[in-house]
Amino acid sequence: MDSINNIFKERAALQKSHAANIRSLRDEGIKRFHDTKRINIRDKDTKELRLANSAELALILRNCPTPDLYPFYKECDRANSFSATSGGP
Repeated sequence: MDSINNIFKERAALQKSHAANIRSLRDEGIKRFHDTKRINIRDKDTKELRLANSAELALILRNCPTPDLYPFYKECDRANSFSATSGGP
């Protein structure tokens, strides 16, 4: 029989690996949006449009749950304007 300490260590390791997997899935989803090179934001200083970087996309998509990133990407891809879809997060 395993000691309680070993059980808790195994459980903590499992939770840590699960959290790392979710994080990598989220990063992959955000990378998919970044790779389209179709999301522009207005620069604060010059007031001109420029491509959003990955960190800015992560902020834009912060309220979109990880499992919903792929379906949301598909909906944006099918829309006439990629960054102006009706079903935003």
